[in-house]
Amino acid sequence: MMVGWTILLAIATGLGFALAGVMWLQVQKAKQRLALADAGAADQSARQRALEALSDGGFIAWLPDGTIWSRGLATLFDISPDTVTSLEDLSPFLAEDEYSALVEITTLLRQEGMSFRLELRPGDGERIIEAKGQPGDEDGIFTAIVWLRDIGAPVYEARAAQQRTATTLDETSRQLDGYTALLADLPVPVYRRGPDLVMDWCNEAYATLVNSTVKEVIASKGFEIETPLMPNQAQTLAEAVRGGGESVSESRHFVVGGQRRTLDVTEVPGAVSENIIGFVRDITHIEEADVELSRHIDAHAEVLNNLSTAISIFGPDKRLDYFNNAFAELWQMDEDWLHRGPTHGEVLDELRENRRIPEQADFPAYKQGFMRLYNDLLETREDVIYAPDGRVLRQVISPHPFGGLFFLAEDITDALVLERSYNTLIAVQQETLDNLYEGVAVYGGDGRLKLANSAFARIWGLDENQLQGEPHISEVVEAVRGNLVSTRDWSEIRDILIAQATARENISGRMRRRGDVVIDFASVALPDGNALFTYVDVTDSVNVEHALLQRNEALEAADRLKSEFLANVSYELRTPLNVIIGFTEVLGNEFFGDLNDRQKEYTADILHSSNQLLELINNILDLASVEAGQLDLELRRFDVHEVLENVMALAYEPATKQKLEMVLDCPVDFGVIEGDERRIKQVLYRLLSNALKFSNTGGKIVIAAAYHGDDVALSIADNGVGISDADQEVVFETFRRAAPPDRQRSVGLGLSLVKSFVELHGGRVQLDSTLGEGTKVTCFLLPRQGEGKSAAGDGD
Repeated sequence: MMVGWTILLAIATGLGFALAGVMWLQVQKAKQRLALADAGAADQSARQRALEALSDGGFIAWLPDGTIWSRGLATLFDISPDTVTSLEDLSPFLAEDEYSALVEITTLLRQEGMSFRLELRPGDGERIIEAKGQPGDEDGIFTAIVWLRDIGAPVYEARAAQQRTATTLDETSRQLDGYTALLADLPVPVYRRGPDLVMDWCNEAYATLVNSTVKEVIASKGFEIETPLMPNQAQTLAEAVRGGGESVSESRHFVVGGQRRTLDVTEVPGAVSENIIGFVRDITHIEEADVELSRHIDAHAEVLNNLSTAISIFGPDKRLDYFNNAFAELWQMDEDWLHRGPTHGEVLDELRENRRIPEQADFPAYKQGFMRLYNDLLETREDVIYAPDGRVLRQVISPHPFGGLFFLAEDITDALVLERSYNTLIAVQQETLDNLYEGVAVYGGDGRLKLANSAFARIWGLDENQLQGEPHISEVVEAVRGNLVSTRDWSEIRDILIAQATARENISGRMRRRGDVVIDFASVALPDGNALFTYVDVTDSVNVEHALLQRNEALEAADRLKSEFLANVSYELRTPLNVIIGFTEVLGNEFFGDLNDRQKEYTADILHSSNQLLELINNILDLASVEAGQLDLELRRFDVHEVLENVMALAYEPATKQKLEMVLDCPVDFGVIEGDERRIKQVLYRLLSNALKFSNTGGKIVIAAAYHGDDVALSIADNGVGISDADQEVVFETFRRAAPPDRQRSVGLGLSLVKSFVELHGGRVQLDSTLGEGTKVTCFLLPRQGEGKSAAGDGD
């Protein structure tokens, strides 16, 4: 198609040139006629000048009255102007055959009026002179004329241009062949569609892609990159390119070599005719990278959404590109509105309207300052925002690598409060340490002294300047070397002290310093890896302790002497007392005669006082036996309910006299325990006697038994006068008592024996009393299958 248009263009061009030539000849003839007509009446020289004006080279004109030889011939043939007077004068400058042809054709021109055109080459052969013969005109001014002009340069240029065109055409042909081979060998699939949108060429890469050959692809229409689900996908793409006049791309999934691949198919309009050029790129790796990138972005977004730090990103267009949940919560903003991508200025306006940021005297300038950061911020910037609601926020602004700004914000209100409290605590602790009597030193894991107070320097006789700069433990030990007293070798002592400071073990001990100074020390391993040492000057305490120990030994010796004296006296008194009791009972029973009322009263008083004295003596003997470790328990299993009933029966008569209510709170099937039944009864009776003694008329006494964990709790409770707090601390001591002035006083052995007997059973006694409300004494004994214990076995 292109060749046809070229031929038509050449024909049209030729016709144009031909028409232009005819017109030129007509113009030339008209000029000649006018010029010669004007010079007709003149002489021959005037006609020559007129012809010279019309010639662009030289001429030979035959007139009716002679021949005119142009002066331009001399220039054409490089000879003298007056040398040429006939054709023979030109023969030396022309080849023989050219000269003969010129003479012959000139003769025909003059005789027969035949026009001609002849190319002459002068002797040098480097120029071409065109000779055009023209017969005489109708006016008869001249019979014939030959025009001569040098056409060498235009011809050479035309021929050179033709040669260059041929060379360019050959080069273009070779390049076309090279490009064709290059496209054929190109690893990228390339194809071409004709005007009918049918594929008429493809390279090897495309044929391999569709699992075929180039010939098969060109010969058949069934090798398009499309799937059965979209059979006209290729035709639709080509029609879109034809209709739009620009390139169109789309992605397709295609099976290549048994694997599903993602292909990017692009078709562009051809530069020649209505062809369409297409090429295919395998973008499977790009698609996989996009999927992986999406997974990473989603994962990062999930991580950022779970952070407590508020994060936001504004793009180069100053719009909100990303925010996490913490951002919306911190600034209390609507997430739906944020997802619309508001501008930074709109976000600031929203924050200002909702009073989330500090009030600004010139808010437009404040907002403009943020806008300038998009161009001016080069490094990370940190700000502290004091919000109107009392919160303190820390905001970090950084330039984003892809343009825009990256914001981090967090509420540091609690952190500041905590830091303030921490600093206050540190200051208080430091002031406290400096005012402690005890010396305090903290050694780090590297063995260096991290902290020491003034008491530490005072105790070891050190200058506080020696403790500055975190000296090593070895330096501290060397500084106190002169104050230590020990029989060991110094190197051994030094190694021990250094090991203690770095061992991170809880240790304690006592050291002696020169001047008879005694120092107690202790170390505690701290959670941060350091070790805390405390030093206390206990010289005075040790001296007092030594004096107290000596006094205690003297008191214990005196107490033993007292106990032995009381035991001996009691033992010696019990025999005559038994005699008195015996004879008093005989008199009271009137075995030897009747007694009057006064005598009976005296006898009863003697018997009562004698029994009280006997009880006191027995108590003293029991107490002495306990303290001497000579009281043995007779252990056996006994029923708790039965023992409580027996004790309650012993106190029935005095309780009735005082109009007291006694209540037994113990199930019949409570169970048994193992112990000395007689001593347990003695304990309960003494407690019950105290309850009777200190209860008001009409009062209530509760005798109870209950399980307390694995122990058995036996208790006596009354609502009597109670015991004061001061007396509660001493009632269990020997010969100590607590009684109101209007109550019967005792020698203070009852509760002491109660405690001793219970502790011999491995139990304990608990006193609960409120003055004016009553008293409850509880004895906690061993379990029902517990083991008994004798006083002889208690070495303490």
